[in-house]
Amino acid sequence: MVQHAGQVLAVIPVRGKDAEGDTGPVLLGGRPLIAYTIEAALASPAIDRTIVTTDSERVQRLAVELGAEAPFLRPAELAASGVTLDHVLQHCVDWAAGHWSYPPEIVVTLEVAHPLRPQGLIEQVVATLREQHLETVFAALEERHAFWALDDYGELRRMGSQESPTRDTLAPVYREIAGLAIATRTDALRRSGRFGTKIGVVPLRDPTMAIDTQDTGGLLLAEIFVSEESRTRGN
Repeated sequence: MVQHAGQVLAVIPVRGKDAEGDTGPVLLGGRPLIAYTIEAALASPAIDRTIVTTDSERVQRLAVELGAEAPFLRPAELAASGVTLDHVLQHCVDWAAGHWSYPPEIVVTLEVAHPLRPQGLIEQVVATLREQHLETVFAALEERHAFWALDDYGELRRMGSQESPTRDTLAPVYREIAGLAIATRTDALRRSGRFGTKIGVVPLRDPTMAIDTQDTGGLLLAEIFVSEESRTRGN
């Protein structure tokens, strides 16, 4: 178990009702959904320790079986609907500060609803945070398409330039997919939550990275990709 100043802690938040069905854990490719995110954290050389914060004893036991730490159960008030993820992470950081000799310098939040995490992404968000002296860096899907929105009068208008530029000349916009990976300095997390004042992104261009198993059809799409990947490896 690593114990040193400046360590990076992966935090995987899991509410019991989101991770468990009537007959056991939510499965993807015949394996617990949570396994994909725990394995990504444990395999990353950028991560020193991996904690699962949950309100469920069953999820806690499963997390430990899969190699993560789960040294506490989340207080009931932090497991209720409407509780922000920022408060859950702040509780985890405060717990670490009270129990570890070297509290984490950086927290990398990984959500189990995003199991299709590209290899090397975790290292990228941590490296970008450090190299650019930022407070927060998150994964985002880069888009180079025209976007439209309703204005204050209910009229549909093109966002940005009202002309019709080509894709090559459009400035990129970024769709936040922080569930894949978001790195935050601990002092910023305590002060203002996951998003500090100095923010950067790691842009992704593969739309499959946006698959969210909490969305309608998202788990089915993830199942298709996992099955295809397994078939490809088998060949």
